[in-house]
Amino acid sequence: MTKEEKKAYKQRRKELMKFGTAAKVLYLLFILALLGGSAYFLKLTWNECAAYQQASAATRVSQAIEHVEEVTGLEVKTNMIPVQSEENQMIYRLYSDGKGIADVTINKTRNCGIVLSIYDEPKIKGLRSFDILVPVNSSASVYEGETILDAAEHVTDCESGEHRYFTVPGKTTVNNLGMGVPEFKWIRVSDIYDISQVSISIDDRQLKVYPMEKNFYFAGDIADPDFNEVLRRYAAHLADLYSFYISSDLSYNELSSVICYNAPLRSRLLDVTLTWYGAHNGTEVKEMKVSDGLRLSDSLYLLNLDYIYLSHGIYSGDVEDRIRLCILLHLDSDGAWRIAELINHIEPNWMVPYELER
Repeated sequence: MTKEEKKAYKQRRKELMKFGTAAKVLYLLFILALLGGSAYFLKLTWNECAAYQQASAATRVSQAIEHVEEVTGLEVKTNMIPVQSEENQMIYRLYSDGKGIADVTINKTRNCGIVLSIYDEPKIKGLRSFDILVPVNSSASVYEGETILDAAEHVTDCESGEHRYFTVPGKTTVNNLGMGVPEFKWIRVSDIYDISQVSISIDDRQLKVYPMEKNFYFAGDIADPDFNEVLRRYAAHLADLYSFYISSDLSYNELSSVICYNAPLRSRLLDVTLTWYGAHNGTEVKEMKVSDGLRLSDSLYLLNLDYIYLSHGIYSGDVEDRIRLCILLHLDSDGAWRIAELINHIEPNWMVPYELER
């Protein structure tokens, strides 16, 4: 190879190397541009999806606000911050004058990428009112989450239809015995979502609120859990003794030993005709249900019972009787709990009994 050929070769090689470097730079710039464009497109798509999601939720909530305003006549707004956010639903709260008045539950049904959700129509949870039977010396608190609301705006005294003349069974008897029974009244708690928002208390003791029959509620000063279980089992035992006496399977002296000495029940039982069940060769107590022990005072509790008493008749076959009792238990001076009053065939439309395992 001549000098001229070598010089030309080196020149072409140098030019090719320059081109290769430029090509690499151009390729790198192309990749960077592509990545930048993809990132921009992804960001744009992400933002559009997020905006669409927010707009979709806002649209549905706005529709809910219009509906609530139409129904209630209130001026409603929301801060559009979910009070509850889960994988499949979000809950927004609607407010009027700073108070929550409705919840809008929005259910997610389809995803766009990892951001966008198309929502079902919102479901509006309306406000309700509840009638509650409470002791006259109790106080009521109303909560919105953990925030306590002004009870004066939600709680009023009321008369609750057929239950307006409610009185504790056996009240006159135990009052005459000097045991005393507290008075009860009806209150109405309005413009709340659920009965769980209401707390009733006496002297810092929170009462138990549970449903009566026909959708009314009762707030009772219930015995502490351990003592409550003792009371329920003892009341069931006393119901057994009472039934055994009525079917002539227990003597009067045995039953009277668990009755307060000055209680009118002692003399009433002597006048009971004990031939209802006839001749039989066995008895059985079934399906025993006992209510919680309602504290009327430190020494007086009330319990409702509901059970089946089965007598296996010798001549007439089995006789099955549904028994409903109200038993008032009093702590006597000797430290023993005895029956102050027992009322048969009571309709337990309050303090509803529940199953007792024996």
